Amino acid sequence: MDLAKFVSLLTTRAMFFTRADKLGDNFEGSLTSATIAAIATVSEQIISEAEDKSFPNGTPEQQIRNAFKQFPKENFVSCWHLNDHESAAMWRLYSLLNQGLAIQTTYEKLAAALPEEIFLGGVIYADYENVVIPFNNTLWPVMHKRMSFRHENEVRVVFPSFGKTPNSDRINEVDYGVQVTVDLNELVESVLVHPESPKWFLEVVASLVNRYGMKADVQRSRLSEAPIL
Repeated sequence: MDLAKFVSLLTTRAMFFTRADKLGDNFEGSLTSATIAAIATVSEQIISEAEDKSFPNGTPEQQIRNAFKQFPKENFVSCWHLNDHESAAMWRLYSLLNQGLAIQTTYEKLAAALPEEIFLGGVIYADYENVVIPFNNTLWPVMHKRMSFRHENEVRVVFPSFGKTPNSDRINEVDYGVQVTVDLNELVESVLVHPESPKWFLEVVASLVNRYGMKADVQRSRLSEAPIL
């Protein structure tokens, strides 16, 4: 994340969840070609077995497809990268001007930090021409992405609102997203700054962590260290 987002995290003591249709990928929450074909097959079966074939609200296929079109606007997402080691590619993609930083935690701590309303799981990377995404659960499309994004190895945290007011007082609706209050000292294990960041940037991040009382180790990524030989 960039420094502005980190300052927001510190000042609000809350994780920001972006509305799925605002994540920058037009395929977020969409259905695959094979899934649409499967929905059409199920729809034809329902119609053939129905005594009343009028369907004033549209065919079962139309109803399912219309419902799924709305879900990216009703699901809010926080994206995390899962890895045993740092990723040079992720630093390049998500840290501009060598002044970004990364928050390190564990899957277990992330899950423990969240309210019950929120879903957590690994993204499934799929061939959007051939794979059928199950459509018996509205979260399935949000938990799938195209194979082109497989390098992200994403753990996705989803708050499914479906137009409802959040039940938890820890969840606050904001423009194009929601903020979820978390205990940063329980969530964050360490903060890594960009491997090529200047010394002053490391000092600024460490100062902010200290000022806002977050008990996390701050250090520069070691990816750019010189080899022994």
